[in-house]
Amino acid sequence: MEDDLENISPKEFSLLDVYNAFRKYSYFFYILVPSGFIIAFITSSLITPLYSSDILIANNSEADDGPSSAIGGLASLAGIQLPQTNSKAISSLAMLNSRTFLKSFIKEYELKEKLFPEKWNETSNTWSEKEPSDIGAVGELKKILDIKKKEGGLVEIIVTTYDSDLSVFIANNIVFYFNDYMRKAAIEESEQLIKFLEKEVVSSSLTEVKARIFSLIKENIADKSLANVRQEFVYKIVDEAYKSNYPSFPNKFQINIIGAILGLFFAALFSLVLHFFRNLN
Repeated sequence: MEDDLENISPKEFSLLDVYNAFRKYSYFFYILVPSGFIIAFITSSLITPLYSSDILIANNSEADDGPSSAIGGLASLAGIQLPQTNSKAISSLAMLNSRTFLKSFIKEYELKEKLFPEKWNETSNTWSEKEPSDIGAVGELKKILDIKKKEGGLVEIIVTTYDSDLSVFIANNIVFYFNDYMRKAAIEESEQLIKFLEKEVVSSSLTEVKARIFSLIKENIADKSLANVRQEFVYKIVDEAYKSNYPSFPNKFQINIIGAILGLFFAALFSLVLHFFRNLN
C-alpha cells in the first residue's frame, strides 16, 4: 500500500489548463459578470443619495483684539503678566463646534425637524414619536458637519445631508449665524466691561490708574462700535457654498464597476475549481 502512495504524484497545471478551464466554463462569465453589474446597479439605486456642500472661510485677524484686551490691561495695573497667545482663532473654532452654539443654531433656524425627517410628520406638523432632545439634535448635526483646518489658517466646513438644498443652507447660514452670535457676545462683553471700568474710575484715587482706565474704556467703546458694524466678525467667507446637483454618495459608476469585477472574479474562481477538481483523477 505504501508503494501505491509513492506512485501518486501531484498533477501540474499550466497556463494552457487555465485557458481551457475559462473556455470550457465560459458560461460562468456570461452569467456572473452581467449579474454582478445588475446587482450593483440595483443596490446603488436603492441607497439614499447624500449631497455635500462646502464653504471655505478665513479667520478675521482684526477680530482677534476684542474686549479681552481690557482684562489684560487691568491685570497689568495689578502687576500680573498674562501669557500672550494667539488662542483666539483656536477658541473660535472650538466654539463653532461646541454644543452651546450648535444648540442655538438649531433653534434659530428650526432645524430639528430637518435633522429627524423620519420622526416628523409634515402633514400634521407633529412628531410621530417623542420629540428628540436638543442634545440629540446637536449630535445629529455633528454627524453631518465636517470642520477641517486647512493651510494658511483657512477652515473648510463640509455639510452632507440627504437634501442638496438643506446642505447648502446649513453650510452658508452656520457661518453667518456664528459671526452674528460672536458679534453679539462681544458687544455684551464690552458693555459689561465699560460699566465695570466706569465704577473703577469713580473708586480710584490714583491719577495714573484713572488715565489707564479711561484708555481702556475708549478701547472698549471702539471695539463695541466696530462689532456693531462688522458682519464678518470672526470669519470671512473666502468661497461660499453652492448647491450640488450630483450626489457625493454613492458613486454609482464605481459601484457598478466593482460589481462587474466581483462577477468576473467569481466566474474565474468557479471555472478553475471545477476544472481542476474534475482533472485531479
